[in-house]
Amino acid sequence: MGDLELLDELLYDTIVEQEGSAFAAAYRTVVDSPALLDTSNRHDAARLIRALTLRFRLASLAEERGRAIEIAQAAQRAAAGGPTAPQQGSFAEAVRSAVAAGASPEEVRASVARIRFNPVLTAHPTEAARRSVLLKLLRLASVLDTPISDRRERQLRESIHLLWQT
Repeated sequence: MGDLELLDELLYDTIVEQEGSAFAAAYRTVVDSPALLDTSNRHDAARLIRALTLRFRLASLAEERGRAIEIAQAAQRAAAGGPTAPQQGSFAEAVRSAVAAGASPEEVRASVARIRFNPVLTAHPTEAARRSVLLKLLRLASVLDTPISDRRERQLRESIHLLWQT
């Protein structure tokens, strides 16, 4: 079971425990069909949005962790003199794919020259609630890095429970 599946399962268990099986069923339904939020009353919609927000945060955490593992493995291969194929989703892979598809070096240079960087600014991390959630996500990430065991699952479950309560 991958990180995303594990975290999603633990979140569902937390929702059942904290909100009841009826709400958990509604959550599962909305995960598959978000348009169903339109038919929810205001109170339930707010709770469902909160659950979905936490699910997206956990998905981001799993994705970031997966990407970090890929980068570390590529670095290890490169250090060992292994194959140095460009990493999936990297700039180098995009350039090689463009050339393989028939783009000339001039076309690639022109495309790169048109790239624009637009940073996104978010709330300051000292905002109390945001900081608390970020710290709990960091703890969750560190637990994911530990070897698989009953203790690890208990710690993950506890971390998700605390996130739900925050």
